[in-house]
Amino acid sequence: MKWSMTALLVCLLYSSTLAGETDDWPMFQHDPQHSGYSFSPMPESPEEVWTNESHCAGDSGKVLYLAISEDRVFVINYACLSVLDVNSGSVMWSIQLPMINASFPAIENNKLFLSELDLVRCFDVDTGEELWKFDMGSLVSGSTPITVDKYVIVGGGGWLNVFPGTPETDREEIRAMKYARRIMCLDSETGGMIWEFYLDDSASFSPAYLNGRVYVNDGIEHVYCLDLQTGDLIWKRRMEWNSSSHLSLDGERIFIGTSGGIICLESETGNTLWKFECDNKISETPAVAYSKVFAGDREGVLYCLDAENGRLIWKKETGVISSPIIAADKKVAFGTDDGMLYIVKAESGKICESLDFGDEVTGLALSDGKLFVGQKNGRVTCFGGSAHTNLTPVVFVLFLAVLIIFVSLWYRWKG
Repeated sequence: MKWSMTALLVCLLYSSTLAGETDDWPMFQHDPQHSGYSFSPMPESPEEVWTNESHCAGDSGKVLYLAISEDRVFVINYACLSVLDVNSGSVMWSIQLPMINASFPAIENNKLFLSELDLVRCFDVDTGEELWKFDMGSLVSGSTPITVDKYVIVGGGGWLNVFPGTPETDREEIRAMKYARRIMCLDSETGGMIWEFYLDDSASFSPAYLNGRVYVNDGIEHVYCLDLQTGDLIWKRRMEWNSSSHLSLDGERIFIGTSGGIICLESETGNTLWKFECDNKISETPAVAYSKVFAGDREGVLYCLDAENGRLIWKKETGVISSPIIAADKKVAFGTDDGMLYIVKAESGKICESLDFGDEVTGLALSDGKLFVGQKNGRVTCFGGSAHTNLTPVVFVLFLAVLIIFVSLWYRWKG
């Protein structure tokens, strides 16, 4: 009887953790695969919980990026990095920085990593104290970093615009253009360089990670696969069209927005699996969920494709998509440049909810059933509301608990 009660207790504890499962948004497109997918519930009828328009001293400008980690909302503006309480929206701390070209932050192990101007910087998430910085060498900006275990992986990005004419400025421009092509792997504790790899063109697109490999597309037609530990090249492939978005992964495939449409490569070999051609450049990073790919073009069309073969399932014409595309709870959320927020059904594209904010939606993040929206005017709004919760795992565990009790009682009666 004692073993059955122990097993029952374990089942009940497990079911309670399933019911309260949460999922943060700690880096660009949610994770190192840039999937854009969260297992958090999505509000079905969003209700405003709080709004903050003064999180940054002075005129902060538009919200560039939003990230969520452990009850904190990280807001990147042109003027500062601010951290808000996820439940109230109150400012926990804020730092004024010249982040004209700041990247999406990456948060792991109580550290925040950010590339801005010619630096990669690491901050303590509790205090905002700078822990270390790495000089990228004369660059205007680096790519958005990702974190994997003890590594921070970031691309060189763009180069410094200098007026040629003197040997010194010519040398500086050549040096910066070279550094703009490199992918760097840094130690997350110290900021020291572990390895670097040079692409054929600009490393402005964010690297992605899967199963010990780093994947990145350059500013033209190439995709690279590198070894995480050493930076050695595993394979390199040339695509038919130029890259126009960051790449994303689903475990078997690589999806890339390009000047001609969406290209899908096999992650193991880099071989082309399929191509989806459309009239306009794919500008937003594809989100991958439910065996589907969701991507938007420059003219305001959201496409839903079959991830296995690239077949068009549905498309939705809206305003030009100006925020990350989020897939969660069998829905897809995205914002547009004319101030609309849409939540649509992943299966059909049918609109579940549309909210008019009156100004461009620039940032979007989801965590624990709350949807966070950033705008061009600097406003950050948190939405909650009713959300569908998947109770199947909970019901299964409770059924298992009842079965254990029944078997225990039967054995006791037999004995």
